[in-house]
Amino acid sequence: MRFSPDISWLDERTLWPGLAMSGVVTVMVLISELFLRGSAKGSTLLSRLSKIDQMVYSLVSFVGALFGSYYLYLYVSDPFSQPLFSLRSPLACGALRHPTAQLLLEVYFWSKLYEAHDLVVVIARGYPINAHFVVHHISTPLFAWVGYVSCSAHGMSFLVLNCIMHTMLYAFFAGFSYNWLKSLLRFWQNVQLWGGILLCSMALSERLQGRPCTRQEGVAMGWYADTWPIILFLTYFALFRLELAEEAREMEEAKKKRK
Repeated sequence: MRFSPDISWLDERTLWPGLAMSGVVTVMVLISELFLRGSAKGSTLLSRLSKIDQMVYSLVSFVGALFGSYYLYLYVSDPFSQPLFSLRSPLACGALRHPTAQLLLEVYFWSKLYEAHDLVVVIARGYPINAHFVVHHISTPLFAWVGYVSCSAHGMSFLVLNCIMHTMLYAFFAGFSYNWLKSLLRFWQNVQLWGGILLCSMALSERLQGRPCTRQEGVAMGWYADTWPIILFLTYFALFRLELAEEAREMEEAKKKRK
């Protein structure tokens, strides 16, 4: 039984599906800002539905992290695989050919469209949205698409890191708003960003040395498989730092007001 379509004909340079989804998310944000801003402010029903949705998505993300970890384990435990902790680590350079692993990467891609409703809900409830939040939701469809068509190990590695992040994040928003969980979320944001930058940098280094990572049937992955994720990770890292600086500034202003 085949769980995933044959994607051997696809090329990572075929970016239009990812770009199209990013465009759809952008339009959603613009329409929401123009017509829905604050329209459901104070809505108890929407608040309760959001919490249920966030709890369910937290559980789904947990399942995704488990399955992704399993397929990465199968991949790195291959006796013909390179050493795990090496410059050519299988987590950074290589492709997952298991059809269900490919299906998981495909589901991850489509999940980015579902996640975009977060922006609509936040806007409708009248809350402000920062640059990190918006850029992340608009750009990740393209990142997820590249990971899917290349079936890259570093794409699956980030899927696992990101699903763990979403497991904690959506649980936090669903009501498990403990200080220790908030601290863990901040820590994990750094882990997934630095982990993504490291793995993609290793894959790009191999390409520059004339040993590009390969996907199905030994076909070399396109440049986008390495370069686009690095650009995104560095962008997210810069926006994350700006977000932390803004939070620190707001906390300092709040302290001054209390004095």
